[in-house]
Parts: sequence; structure tokens; C-alpha cells
Amino acid sequence: MELDFTQKGYWIMSAIWFGAGCMGGVLAARQKRNVLLWFTLCLAAPVALFFLAGDHARLEAAKDKAEADTREARENGTDNR
Repeated sequence: MELDFTQKGYWIMSAIWFGAGCMGGVLAARQKRNVLLWFTLCLAAPVALFFLAGDHARLEAAKDKAEADTREARENGTDNR
């Protein structure tokens, strides 16, 4: 999945996050629950998932680079193990 880190991408992400918060607030109001609490929770959930996905992608890239470096060191005969 490619993430769009342009101004347009940030507007789209913000709209999705705000929409999720609004939907949570509307559903909470229908169930006579705390609207502000559910708005905040539903707003924060997509943000948290976004950061978790970004962190996972960063770790996977680091793992792939480490494996490639190890493979290259073995091929060049400079592996220090």
C-alpha cells in the first residue's frame, strides 16, 4: 500500500479521521452514550492504526536491508561470523 504524503493526502486522511469520529459520535448519541468520549475514541483509532502501519513498514524495510547486507557480505567473503 502506497501512502500519499502530499497536501492532498493529508486532507484525505484528515477527512477520514474526522468522519470516523463523527460516525462514532452519532452512533453514541443514538445509544445515549457519551458523544465526546466516543468521538475522541473513534477519531484516535484510525490515527493509531496509521502510525502502527507506518512503524511496521519501517521495521520491515530495516529487516530487508539487514538481510541484503548479510547476503552481500557472505558473497564478498567479508562475513565476520
